Amino acid sequence: MLSSFNVLNAHISPLIAPIVNINHIIRPPHFPQEICETSPMSCMLNRNMIIRNGHNTSPEEAHLIESKSIYWVARQADAKEGIHSFLEKRPAQFPMDPFKDSPDWFPWWRETSTKSRL
Repeated sequence: MLSSFNVLNAHISPLIAPIVNINHIIRPPHFPQEICETSPMSCMLNRNMIIRNGHNTSPEEAHLIESKSIYWVARQADAKEGIHSFLEKRPAQFPMDPFKDSPDWFPWWRETSTKSRL
C-alpha cells in the first residue's frame, strides 16, 4: 500500500516528500502487475472484505473477519507456495481455487432479501 501512496501522493505530502526521492518511486504500471501476481484466493477474500465490511459493519466485526481471514490464509497451500517461490526466487504457482477451496465460513455476511413485500 505504501508504494501506491508514494506514487500518487509523495509530491504533495509534506510528511513523505522530504523522505522520498521522487525519481526512485515505483511507477504506477508496476502496481497492477503486482496485484495480478497475488494469490487468487487472497484476492477473493480481500475483495469481499472491502465490499462487505465497509457498509453496516462495526469496526469490531470487521476486525474479527479480517483476523479470521489472516489466520485461515496463513495456514493454506497458497501461503506455503508464496513463501517457497519467494525463497527460490521464482514466480509463484498458487494451487488454490477460490471457487472450490474457499473457507467453510465463507460467505460470512447475511444476504438482504429484495423480495417484494406487497
